[in-house]
Amino acid sequence: MNIHEFMTKEERALLDKLKMEILNAVSVTDLLFYKKELDRITEGVQKRGQLLQKVSMNGYKQEDVS
Repeated sequence: MNIHEFMTKEERALLDKLKMEILNAVSVTDLLFYKKELDRITEGVQKRGQLLQKVSMNGYKQEDVS
C-alpha cells in the first residue's frame, strides 16, 4: 500500500516539516520526539488507507453509511 495516496496536503506538509526538524534537531531527545510524531502521523494514514481499502473491497458506498 502506498500511503502517500491517502495523505492529505496538510499531512504531507507536516511530514516535510518534521523531517526538516529532525535534520536540525539539537539533542537526541528532540530527534526522538520528531521521529515519534512522524511515526504517529504515518500510522494514522496507514490505518485510514486500510479502512478505505476494506470499505471499497466490500462495496460500501457513502449513502450506505449515512
